[in-house]
Amino acid sequence: MEETLFKEEDLQDFFEKKKSFAEIAGIPPEMLAYFAEMAYNLYEQGQYEDAKNIMDKVIMLEPNVPYSHSLMGAIYQKQEKFDKAIDCYSKAIGLNPEELPALVNRGELYLQSSRFDEAAKDLEKAIDLDPKGENPYALRARTLVLVTHDLLKEAEKLAKEKQK
Repeated sequence: MEETLFKEEDLQDFFEKKKSFAEIAGIPPEMLAYFAEMAYNLYEQGQYEDAKNIMDKVIMLEPNVPYSHSLMGAIYQKQEKFDKAIDCYSKAIGLNPEELPALVNRGELYLQSSRFDEAAKDLEKAIDLDPKGENPYALRARTLVLVTHDLLKEAEKLAKEKQK
């Protein structure tokens, strides 16, 4: 009898998206976390393409970790690939609706593209998730809301003056 690398039921679970490739291959979560940390360090050093290459593989092996998609979104955001960044942040939020970095970063990108209703939803949710005002991402959300509010008031004021 021929020996196979994977059990048939594991492969079935993989194709039915019940298990990740990392799970059926026996890759421990700690190893994936190590590679994600390596990618984050490269990201912090401005080596975005190297960080992206590592995260592509981490996500391929284990696609259900919100942090991985959030980090990939941040990489794309730094590369000014904003649509891809929004997609990654959306995947992270889909996996964990309370993923603060993804909510705030996606909200910021929505603001930049004048998608104000969507931005407001993301930023308000981020603020609501941190009622004590301690999380740096939620603090950034508060700042974005205040600055946007002030800018909109100023624009409204200028528009009224222009009509006179």
